[in-house]
Amino acid sequence: SRTPAGGYAVGLAVLELSRKVVRRSRVAEVGREVLRLLQRDTGESVYVGIYRAGRVVLLDGLEGAHALRVVCDLGDQCYLHASAQGRAVAAFLDEGVLARRLREQGLAAVTPHTVTNREMVLRRVAEDREIGYSINWEETVEGAVCLGVPFFAGQEGAVVGSLGLS
Repeated sequence: SRTPAGGYAVGLAVLELSRKVVRRSRVAEVGREVLRLLQRDTGESVYVGIYRAGRVVLLDGLEGAHALRVVCDLGDQCYLHASAQGRAVAAFLDEGVLARRLREQGLAAVTPHTVTNREMVLRRVAEDREIGYSINWEETVEGAVCLGVPFFAGQEGAVVGSLGLS
């Protein structure tokens, strides 16, 4: 769309196009039913994200039923070091790939609780790998605790994305 200054800005048509792409995504399609069940059983906000270009991109989500809830926009990107969904994926990446991604992205302090020490991040990722999920204690949103669980391309396949509960 045209801006008052004569330039151009992304218009509402992009939002509609992105929703069509999400509706065609097999991950989002399968994930939607899982999200419904998780949201119904917990009352919390739930999200499905896919690993792309070094980050977990949120494809779909359902807001929680509680007065206090975490709300994310579809298309938001989760840091590999500072989010439960990102760390859940990071735990199952090849170590060389993870090291490169962390170097490229840096270790930004999203909140005062974000761990930005590389050795500590790698230690936490190793712990997440061992237990199979990740917990984020106010590292992305102050006052919020988030749980991230990875999912894979088949039983022996690579990590594809993660489910999050906030």
